[in-house]
Amino acid sequence: MATVRAVEAEASIPFVLTPQRPLLVVDAYVNEQGPFRFAIDTGASGTVLAARLAKRLRLRRHRKNATAIGVGGRVTAQFCAVESIRVGAVELVDATVVVLSLAPVNKVVRPRLHGVVGHDILRECTLTIDFPNGRLRLQRSVPDVRP
Repeated sequence: MATVRAVEAEASIPFVLTPQRPLLVVDAYVNEQGPFRFAIDTGASGTVLAARLAKRLRLRRHRKNATAIGVGGRVTAQFCAVESIRVGAVELVDATVVVLSLAPVNKVVRPRLHGVVGHDILRECTLTIDFPNGRLRLQRSVPDVRP
């Protein structure tokens, strides 16, 4: 079962605001590899990996397809399991994420995206955006309880 955990008490990380669309882009690590460029999307129900990145990381996709609906319309998506996705002080572990082509988005957005951080990570976090300094603080809202 997927869980969100704090890997640090707090971390402030730099972000880039894309000039073409108002997207916050941060570095993320997938299965301890990266950094990869991920957009922060508070409206995305789940975290998304670009199909190219999933292939590059040799992630096994589930056979089941789904339809994803976003601002750009409907697209066919797949799912794959990841050990971890880390952004700043927060990490999603043992999760199933959406895999789809980000080519339509990457036609209009620079820098090119490798993924999207969605609600499955953000739902348990406090997100603080410091626009003047280009910093984002993402921390787990409820501290981890360790046995």
